[in-house]
Amino acid sequence: MSSSSPPQPLSPPFFPTYQSPPQPPSPPFLATFPANISSLLLPTPHTKTHN
Repeated sequence: MSSSSPPQPLSPPFFPTYQSPPQPPSPPFLATFPANISSLLLPTPHTKTHN
């Protein structure tokens, strides 16, 4: 039961920070988050062709 205590308080701060549903910081989730941002920041292949 002691193990259940620490993860609970860690969830609230992460939830609003990422503005996502109450989910734990998973490796796949974190890897997808930066990838999505990179895609938006980086120019799409179509833009390159247009140039």
